[in-house]
Amino acid sequence: MRRSALIAIVTLVTVCAWCQKESGKKETKTIPYLKLSTPRHVLPTAQSWEGNEFPHTMSVLEMKRGGYRYWGWYGLNEGRGIGLARSNDLLNWTKYEQNPLWTNARWPSVLAKANPNDKGLLYFAITRDYDTPSSHIVLASSRDGFHINEEKVLVHGVPNQRNQTRICFAIPAPGVSISRFIEATTVTISRSSVRALALSWTWIRHPKRCC
Repeated sequence: MRRSALIAIVTLVTVCAWCQKESGKKETKTIPYLKLSTPRHVLPTAQSWEGNEFPHTMSVLEMKRGGYRYWGWYGLNEGRGIGLARSNDLLNWTKYEQNPLWTNARWPSVLAKANPNDKGLLYFAITRDYDTPSSHIVLASSRDGFHINEEKVLVHGVPNQRNQTRICFAIPAPGVSISRFIEATTVTISRSSVRALALSWTWIRHPKRCC
């Protein structure tokens, strides 16, 4: 009797596992993955201020301003500074001749129309003091995209860790944005957090959404 019950249980578990596997296959087939074109090299020519560093993360907005449709702010891989490049087709970019916009800065992430009371103001989340024990993320703003003003520290430095890689994006809620950032040691990622940015630009931990 016990043997028959055990066989029945094993059979039931096997059938359930097979059904889940087949269901997963069907769901996976319906996921509309992006079909990307062949990558093309952009920003190939370095400016003198870039030295031995090179463009890393670029944040692009459709601005339609100053004769260019797209504006892109980029940081250098070792945090020397932030530059601006502009384009009309996303393939051919012209670097701003008065770069850098900021020094001691890396990986800008830019949002437009984030403040419902001042939609013309751009907001930046930027890493400063990259690859040092005092690395931190600041909030900055700009009216024209060229002159950037630091507003406040969003994520303070953490001993023996470094703050980097912030990804800002808008969500369908009035006046709210989300930024994902990583705190890492020199070798491994120690924590990944999601934080909400309220109208007052005060950062709080997003409930039940942290790793």
